[in-house]
Amino acid sequence: MDEQALTDFVRTEYRRVVTATALSCGDAARAEDAVQHALVVAWERKIVPSSIAAWVTVAAMNHLRSGFRRLAAERRAQQRLGALASADPHTVDHSSLGNVDPLVATALRRLPWRQRQMVVLHYFLDLSVADVAASVGVTEGTVKTSLFRARESLRKELATVGDTSEEVGNVRSTR
Repeated sequence: MDEQALTDFVRTEYRRVVTATALSCGDAARAEDAVQHALVVAWERKIVPSSIAAWVTVAAMNHLRSGFRRLAAERRAQQRLGALASADPHTVDHSSLGNVDPLVATALRRLPWRQRQMVVLHYFLDLSVADVAASVGVTEGTVKTSLFRARESLRKELATVGDTSEEVGNVRSTR
């Protein structure tokens, strides 16, 4: 990644990628740290992705997932040692998610990690199915299936809180 590409990304897409990542992990500060970590990795390794936003989002989400795994392992170790468990790393701070409906953010957090990642990339960052597939390293069919299952899960989850389910049910991939 060259300096101009990085500058352009930060000026035009950085906020949107941080918000998309925050949607996935539930914490804007963690998301921003993860996005910055991904940018440093891309800069140091001179990675030149076809879509900087997609690459940075996937790398940031993977970094966050690794952190959550580490925290979960630490919590299990503390419990085995009889110490008090640390705070839940999946606690959602809805105030850090900007204008995203807290009900949608909570429902999104209940999706399996891969489905959540694809939903954020496709619907929040407006990446095509092909771009999501290339970014995550799966086939387009896998992306379509995951998005379908995610929409079904979100529809069921949001149906329990009211009429919001109609909006989710009408979301269809056009890419």
